Amino acid sequence: MLRGPATAVAGLARRFAAEGHELALVGGPVRDVFLGRRHGDLDLATGARPGEVRTIAAGWAGTIWDTGIEFGTVSLRKGSLVCEITTYRSEQYRPESRKPARVAYGRSLEADLARRDFTVNAVAARLPSLEIVDPTGGVGDLKARVLRTPGPPEDSFGDDALRMLRAAVAVVSDVCGLVALHLRFHGYGQAEWTDAAVRRYVRDAGPLLTRLHVLTRADCTTRNKAKALRLQRAYDDLEQRITTLSAQEELGKIRPDLNGTQIMGVLGIPPGPLVGQASRFLLELRMEHGPLGRDRAGRELLRWGQAKGLDVPAPPATPPPEG
Repeated sequence: MLRGPATAVAGLARRFAAEGHELALVGGPVRDVFLGRRHGDLDLATGARPGEVRTIAAGWAGTIWDTGIEFGTVSLRKGSLVCEITTYRSEQYRPESRKPARVAYGRSLEADLARRDFTVNAVAARLPSLEIVDPTGGVGDLKARVLRTPGPPEDSFGDDALRMLRAAVAVVSDVCGLVALHLRFHGYGQAEWTDAAVRRYVRDAGPLLTRLHVLTRADCTTRNKAKALRLQRAYDDLEQRITTLSAQEELGKIRPDLNGTQIMGVLGIPPGPLVGQASRFLLELRMEHGPLGRDRAGRELLRWGQAKGLDVPAPPATPPPEG
C-alpha cells in the first residue's frame, strides 16, 4: 500500500542512506494509506539536521525553500510532488502560543513519533525498506476508529490546545456522515431495493456501517406498533441482504474488475487522468451489475473507449450462452 508514496521519493531516500541518515514517511500520508485515501503532499522525518537536508536534497529537488527551517522543516518540490522534511525533534510550547518556544533535535524516530498529536498520526514507514514503526499502537487505533493521544492527554493538549479542536473535527466528520445516510433506509420498505442499491448503501457507509445500523434502528421509533414492527422487519431484511451479498462479493472491498495497469493495457493509454475516468466507469458497472470478470470488463471498457473517441480496437463479440 505504501509503495506509491515510497516510489515517489525513492531517489531521495537513497541519497539520505548514502550519507548515513534515516528517512521515514510519517504522519498523515501513512495514516491515509491505511484508510484507503489518496495521499497528497508527503511528510518525511529524518535524523539529519536542516542544513544537511538541504545539502542532500540539492540536485534531487527542483526547488528547495526553508520557510520553516527555524522549526527544523525544509520543503522540497520535484515536479508536482511537494515534500516537507523535518528533523527529529522535541518541543516546548509557550502557554499563550501554538509555536514552540524551543526546538531540540534528536536522533530517534520513535521519540519523534511519541510527541505527535494522536496515535493515528504517530505511525511511520522507514524508507526504502517500508518497515512500519508504530510505537503507540496507531494502526490498531485506525482499525478501531479510536482517537487517542500518544501520552497523557493533558500533556498533549497542554502543549497545543488546538489538538482538542482537531479531535472534535474528526468522531464530527463521522456524525455528519451518519446524519446524511440514516434516512436513506426509509425508502427501503416502500420499494424493493436492487442489489445495486444495497451495494451503494454499503459503499457510502464504509467503516460507519455498523454504527449506521444502530442509528437507523434507533431512529425508527413510533407509537404505532404495527408500523414499528414493519420497519424492524424491513431493516432485518436489509441487513440480511447485506450479509448475503457481502459473502458473495466482499462488499466492503468493492473494486473495479480491472486495475490501473490492466486498464492501460486494454485501452493502450499511458498513465494520466483518463485511467482514473476509466476506473470510475468500471466501478459503476461493478456497483450496478456485481462482479463482471476480466473478459466482460475488458469488452465494456473498449466500448467506453470507443464512445470517448479513443483509437481502440473493436470489442470482441459477446460469446453466446452455453446450451
